Order: sequence, then C-alpha cells, then structure tokens
Amino acid sequence: FSMSPKLKRDVRRLLNKVAPETLKKLAVELGQIAASMKGPEDMKTVISIIFEKALAEPHYCDTYSNLVMYVKEAQSFPTFPPEGVETKEFTLTRCLLNQTQRVYESERHYEPGDDILAQCGGDKNHDLYKTESARLRKRYLNLMRFIGALFLRQLLSIKIIQKVIMDLILPQDSADALPDSFCLECSLVLLMSLGYTLDQTALGQTFLNSTVCPRLKDLRSRDVYEPRLRFLIEEALDCRQKNWNKKEFKEQAKKLADVRKASGKFGEVVKAGAQPAELLSRMVRSPAPMTQAPGQLSNQLSEDLCRRIRSCFGYFCDEGSAHTLAEDWRSLQLRPTDLKAAMQFLIEEGYSGRVDKMDQYVAFFSDLVIQELVPRGIFQDAFHTELERDLDEIVVDTPAARIFYDKICQSRPLAMR
Repeated sequence: FSMSPKLKRDVRRLLNKVAPETLKKLAVELGQIAASMKGPEDMKTVISIIFEKALAEPHYCDTYSNLVMYVKEAQSFPTFPPEGVETKEFTLTRCLLNQTQRVYESERHYEPGDDILAQCGGDKNHDLYKTESARLRKRYLNLMRFIGALFLRQLLSIKIIQKVIMDLILPQDSADALPDSFCLECSLVLLMSLGYTLDQTALGQTFLNSTVCPRLKDLRSRDVYEPRLRFLIEEALDCRQKNWNKKEFKEQAKKLADVRKASGKFGEVVKAGAQPAELLSRMVRSPAPMTQAPGQLSNQLSEDLCRRIRSCFGYFCDEGSAHTLAEDWRSLQLRPTDLKAAMQFLIEEGYSGRVDKMDQYVAFFSDLVIQELVPRGIFQDAFHTELERDLDEIVVDTPAARIFYDKICQSRPLAMR
C-alpha cells in the first residue's frame, strides 16, 4: 500500500527548510524518510514533489539537484523489484529518468487550456490568458534549467540531453519545419546551462559540431525570428567560441559566505554549463553516463599519462607482441597507486568505444594480468568500480557496455566469475 498522504506532508515540510547551508543535513533526513517507503509509488511521490518545488523556485534549481545528488550518493533510497511488464529494478535513477520524461512531455503544453480560453471568451489577448501563458512558459524554462542542473550532477545521461535538444530544435512535422520561437528559446536556455560540460565529452562534442551548431547557424539567418531570439542564438554560438566563458549575473541560492565573497562584484566570468566546483572537488572518476573525450583527465591520472596509456594499447593492437607489451607498459612507470586508475581508464575507453575493438581490450587486459604487470586483484577491483557496480545505469547511455562486460567475464585469465 502507499503511505503517500503522510509522505507528502513530511517531504514538503522538509523541502520548506531547504537552503545551501542545511542541504547535507536535509539529505540525511530525506534518506530517513525514504527508508519507510513501501513501494515505487512512494518514490515517485518524493521525486515529483522535488520536481514541483524546483519548477516553482528557479533560484533553487541547483540546490534541489544537489539534494538529489547527495541522496543518491548516500544510497539511502530503497530499491524495489520490477512491477508488471517491467524487467528492471525500480531505483532512484530509474525514477528520476521516468519523472523527467513525464514532466517534459506534460509541460510541453505551455499554452493555456480550453477552460482558461473559455473564461476569457475566446480572447487570447485577455489579461487572464496572457498571465496563465506567461506562468506556463516560465515553468517550462525552469524545467530546462533543472534538467541541465541534473545532468551536471551526473543524474541524467547525455542521451537524454540529446533527445530533448533535438526535440526542441528539429520538429518532426516535416523536414523543413522550423521550431517555434519558444521551443528555440528553451533549447538555448538548456544549452547554456550545460554547454561546457557537454563539450568536454566526445559524444557531446560530436553532437554540438554535427547537429546543434549548424542548426543554430541556420536558424540565426531566418527572418521569422525576432531580433531578441537571434541575439540569443548569436550569444550561445559566441560563448562556445570563447570556450564557454561568459559573465554570470544569474540569481541563485548561495551560502552566506559566498554572498559576502561576491559582495561589490557586478557579474563574474564563469564557464557556462560547468559542473559545480564542489562536485569536481569530490570526483574520483569520470561521470559514468558520459563518454570520455580524448585528452580529458581520468581519475587522478594526468592528461599526458592518459595519452601514453592509449598509445601503449595502440602499439599492442598493431604488434600483438607480449614482449613488446611488457616493455611499453613498464616504460609508463606507473606508481602502484596509479594501477587501478589506469585500469578504470582503459575499461571506460573499452566500453565507450568501438565494439570491434572490445576483443582487443580484453586480450590487452589478459596479457597484463598473465605477465603480472597488473595484479589480478587490482584489475578485478577496477572492473567492479568502473563497470560492474553501475552497469545498469551505464547501459542506459551506452548499450554496448553490456557486451564488453560479458566479454571480460568470459575471459579465463581475468577470472571474473
């Protein structure tokens, strides 16, 4: 049965006390409330209330997304078995994905309904109609900001972001259809909320280069859009040219210490769509839902070391010599503390790359273990941390990760089973 009435009261009471300073304490309390959940419906209730608060209080988008991030990290939400035709367990991540899709589709009707139009006597210039239209559009723009904030905290995958942006700038009505002005504005708000982080991934960079930027350049030249909107397009394209540097004037909830630090400053230069500093300081690995870009740092490894590890694997693929592999691997001069990070880096490269390269990665790992260049226990630990533990979430974004997982598990030298 559902405990929704009491659950709603408790969660709303808790969220009414949300502030950046109290967030971690409230995340613990929310986890305690979650412990009494009886089923998926209760989890849906909690997440829907958080969404509702975020859409109603845009200055707190970052705060509410941080709250969800803390709860997920603490693993305080229960996992429920599949229901009905579902085959996967119902987790916080699954609930978040479902709620995002549900709200995105339902809020798409950002024009007032027939009941409001009837109250206005069919006059769309009536004050009531205009007020309701403005309210609905504001909520939808807030949803874009909240989706961006969830993505920055690794709570939504890059595939979700691609789908939303494509849906907004490429209407399915016909090949020549143009997005309406409001949909275009929403896509720009979303892009500016996560652009820098999206551009740091191979998948995101390709998406921006091949789809988003060419489309925006085309729309910029269309006279059907008002100058304000064409300026916003120009601003987004120019911001990317400047490595997403922009002056930030956005109002958002801050800690008192941050308010005092910013006192007297009129705007500051920031990366548009960069991950929160607190998250970056605590990260020990690249975000699982995102494909790593060439040259991006992995764990505590330097960019140069990542490049040399890639080269070592490349030489192995070209030559396939066990003796050469030993020489090349030892030349990396990896410290014992770097071995696990190197294995995590290569495992992520393996499952997020080309499927036809996966067997070569497995052979590479096997030779490293056979020659005792990497202890089997370290490889197994890296495999669990990088892929096995979060496999269900990773395959949402990278379905081929399941194939890679099976290939490694079937390798006798790696003895994963």
